[in-house]
Amino acid sequence: MAKCHFAWLVRLCALFVLSYAAPRNASIAIIGAGFAGLSAVGRLRELAFEDITIFEALNRYGGRVHSIPYGKGRLQQGAQWVNGRHNEIYRIAKALGLIVRQEPDSDVFAEADIYAGNRDLNRTLIDEFYAFALPLEDKYKSMGEKASNWDVGLGPVYARDYQAFLSLRPRSKRELNFFNALSEFFMGFWKGEYGAFQDYAFANFELWNDGEGESVSFALNEIGYQAISDYLKSFVPDDLIKYGHLVKVVNYTGNKVSLTIETDGGTSVYPKQFDYVIVTSSLGHLKKYAKTMLTPALPLKKLEAIDSIGYGNFLKIFLIYDQPWWNYNGSSMATLKVKRSTTSTHMEHFHTFVALDWEDNVSLSLIFENAIFIEILQAWLADQGAIQVDGVPDGLLMELITSHLRPFRTLKFLSPTKSSERIGSAMISSVALILMYQPSQQICQAEAILSWLNPLISRCSLLERRRILACIRPLLEPMKVGSERRREFWSCNQL
Repeated sequence: MAKCHFAWLVRLCALFVLSYAAPRNASIAIIGAGFAGLSAVGRLRELAFEDITIFEALNRYGGRVHSIPYGKGRLQQGAQWVNGRHNEIYRIAKALGLIVRQEPDSDVFAEADIYAGNRDLNRTLIDEFYAFALPLEDKYKSMGEKASNWDVGLGPVYARDYQAFLSLRPRSKRELNFFNALSEFFMGFWKGEYGAFQDYAFANFELWNDGEGESVSFALNEIGYQAISDYLKSFVPDDLIKYGHLVKVVNYTGNKVSLTIETDGGTSVYPKQFDYVIVTSSLGHLKKYAKTMLTPALPLKKLEAIDSIGYGNFLKIFLIYDQPWWNYNGSSMATLKVKRSTTSTHMEHFHTFVALDWEDNVSLSLIFENAIFIEILQAWLADQGAIQVDGVPDGLLMELITSHLRPFRTLKFLSPTKSSERIGSAMISSVALILMYQPSQQICQAEAILSWLNPLISRCSLLERRRILACIRPLLEPMKVGSERRREFWSCNQL
């Protein structure tokens, strides 16, 4: 029987099993031209294997790492941050000079600016909720150390803790509404980290250890992951990649492996057979096609593992404005809908917005070396919110988001007081790092408010702008933007 191997993307490396004793003239097919597939080719060619063919269903390389040009940089529709430093992505990004700063993962929640209607904000309530919520990660991590808790889902435990918090003293209806809005933001933060909340098993806190010791992310410059993708592609000659070739069936019953390919011209058996096949498909692809993709089928235990492992859903939406209207301290924005009766059900999933953080923005309005003044917000959705919003037409979504944000145009916001407790322990990730991103949507030209500095600065030359802004830069807080960990997780119903 021919050999068929699977490469899983963990810390970027293409991890595959291919005997070093295999003849160097062996024919090898690689399914997928994402980071795993490109890395596999680079390593194989380093080992003197040359008879290699990559089959890629799309018309581009990079897999989930995809971006589109915008001004001087690129909008990252897929991966955006580097998670931790003990991995190949970090080493490549550092060598290419892409890393611009380090950010604690918890900042997207712990340092968020809280936006709400003028009469809804209450610093005392904000600090009271943060005093309750910030220590929970350490608590849940301790609970995860006990095997008896491994099959327990995070959602029910948090619901119990939240109700206990509310019952500490009598709450008015207004307070309950405000706390519920903050609770939605907190749960959204967890969903954004891990793609799930309700059935995120406590086993994740104990069983996953990426060797980091701390939960930090690294922001990249305006080119970002595209530079890493191009670097990996530089080791792969163009003629090795068959774009627009979707592998439907891998038949490894004989001495060699045959592939059934779907192209624009139809479905057919590829004329060449291979000694080895390395499958680098994402977990999402395998969840959908594992039962039909291979002949003979994978063992039942492997199919059950593919089916049962948790799989997060994420959606990133770019909001492009004429001018920025938000606070310029670099924190994430939590837009709380304390009164929900006037908003679409889709907007219940919108709670976190992050400003695009290129070092040197392309906006004609104002250029700042530390990306304080920018005109693009990114909305992050996860779990069921990503699924529900993904199918909404762009025009309708633009109207809904504009209506959702309009009450916050007064820039009325509060941040948790700096004396509030801040947690710094590691955000435990899940058992794998493979994730297929939801397609992004672009939202353009929604309403905006002119920044207060623009009338002054816009009349200056670029050099004069930089000199002026260099003087005020020490007065402004450094940019801090939330993390982007995209992980699978142990679902509590599989343990």
